[in-house]
Amino acid sequence: MLPLLFCCTGIIILVIAMVFLNSTIDIQLLDTYYVIPKRLVAIGIFAVMQAFFILYYLFGSLITPLGSKLGYAHYLLTVMGALLVIAFPVREIAAEDFVALANKMRNEAIAVITGTGLFVVGQLLFFVNLILTLLARK
Repeated sequence: MLPLLFCCTGIIILVIAMVFLNSTIDIQLLDTYYVIPKRLVAIGIFAVMQAFFILYYLFGSLITPLGSKLGYAHYLLTVMGALLVIAFPVREIAAEDFVALANKMRNEAIAVITGTGLFVVGQLLFFVNLILTLLARK
């Protein structure tokens, strides 16, 4: 069931990204300003979801199924982090309104950092699940 969740969620994120997402993530690091299309981020998340589909499926069929509770926690944190990054609402603001533009950029930065943090914690849970499953198998 868990591999199927990753597969279906990845496909849904990809379809939604191709149809609806037309905005960007603006990041300023030091003196460099990065503009990343959310579609590109969604395609990357699709690839990650499909990779986890393959890992969970292969482990379940060839070695031993990974832990269910940690697996579902991994799924929820991964999906919540991914959705927070790509689905954070973006509203257009006139270039003259600098205060509103600064607030928008701050809110987007908070959403991206929080979503990335959730995503990373989810991946750490995957590795914990993997290690615990392999240790319990011995």
